[in-house]
Amino acid sequence: MDDAMSRMLRGAAVVAHRTATWSAGLMAAAIFATAASAGDADLCKDFRAPPEAAIAACDRAIAAGKLRGRALADIYARRGRGFERKDAHDRALEDFNQAIRLAPDWAELHADRANAYLGKRDIDRAIANFDQAIRLDPKLARAYVGRSTAWGAKGDNDRSLADADAALRLDPREAVARNNRAAALMSRGELDRAIAELDQAIKLSPQVAIFYFGRANVRRDKGEAAHALADYDQAIRLDPHLANAFSNRGEVYRKQGHLDRAIADFDQALREAPGLAAAFTRRGHVFVRKGDNDRAIADYDAAVRLDPGDADAYNGRANAHTNKGDYARAIADYDHAIELNPKMTGLYVNRAVAYANKGEHDRAIADFGAALKVNADDILALTLRGVAYGEKGDHARAVADYDRAIGLDGRNPFTLYRRGTAKLKTGDTAGGEADIARAKAMKADVAEEFVRRGMR
Repeated sequence: MDDAMSRMLRGAAVVAHRTATWSAGLMAAAIFATAASAGDADLCKDFRAPPEAAIAACDRAIAAGKLRGRALADIYARRGRGFERKDAHDRALEDFNQAIRLAPDWAELHADRANAYLGKRDIDRAIANFDQAIRLDPKLARAYVGRSTAWGAKGDNDRSLADADAALRLDPREAVARNNRAAALMSRGELDRAIAELDQAIKLSPQVAIFYFGRANVRRDKGEAAHALADYDQAIRLDPHLANAFSNRGEVYRKQGHLDRAIADFDQALREAPGLAAAFTRRGHVFVRKGDNDRAIADYDAAVRLDPGDADAYNGRANAHTNKGDYARAIADYDHAIELNPKMTGLYVNRAVAYANKGEHDRAIADFGAALKVNADDILALTLRGVAYGEKGDHARAVADYDRAIGLDGRNPFTLYRRGTAKLKTGDTAGGEADIARAKAMKADVAEEFVRRGMR
């Protein structure tokens, strides 16, 4: 699951525990004994109030010492929710634990504690607490929503969908359940269905930024860049501190070639979340495209410090080292990236290029072969292996690889030109001249461009 999906799922959990409300029957248990405490009680219970003000009101209500049993449990739970809104999950857990000691059969409290564990990314404990909440109250829709979020974070899309469906049967207005269904469908590649679910979520809760963010991610994956940008814009308008929205919008700009806009978004993402490794990686990619390899390497260094499992950052840093001619460091980074993601064919191709630049053509050919074992139709790997064979003087094998590459896509004049020159070296004069003529018909200056680019 990528960082956008993880953010989508986590965002759903935040929405769930920030906006959850209690049933009228449960709220009735929080009636206070004295009129003097009524003002603090109201403020403590108001989830729309600033969390600091709500927490302070709960503090005063607890300190008054006039509450007992479920009424006191209610106040601890309310204060815990205030801490959750501040992402102070440990403080929230202390309050939820105290509330559960006072009212152990109150399902809502177990759901609250589950949300705090979800915020701490302690997914198994979150699920255990949602389970308990559901055992105590099988009709508690938000417990199913929360457990759906937790299953999604574990990558169990089937269970996530099942719980989201259960929540919607209990309460069709559960917008977060729609969001969770979308996340699961997105992971399955069912992008149109995911968008339909997020449309419903937005219709139910049009002021929730995370829903626009999620829909933007789906539209991005569908290749609908303009629609994705519009949704990222709206998410940022609703939540100007949503770092991942800036990062993901910047990535769309990067792929469009709007490099300065991309850098501005990555800069803002890192101001909002200095520990967001993906923003460093993506900004590094922009610096590579701008030819600023030293700044790129600095960003990749930051990314791998924050996330040592980021294969893309190691690959990017390796590319920057390759651009600087430091092939030994490049190969070391490609090695690490391949350990992390052995099925990413581009890593083998990139390492092969580094080996070829060092003159180690046998190692290069082995890496191109590794890429082709993962994807036998990798045109770039076929073409460059043909080049490597040519460097070794094995022009027959070079022609064979060019044949396969051209069979997959015959529109590249450079591959035709390469095959033509290789055929000439095998003694196939007629075939070689025919390929070179075809290449020049596609691109009149193909031979000159070949030399200008330093291609082989």
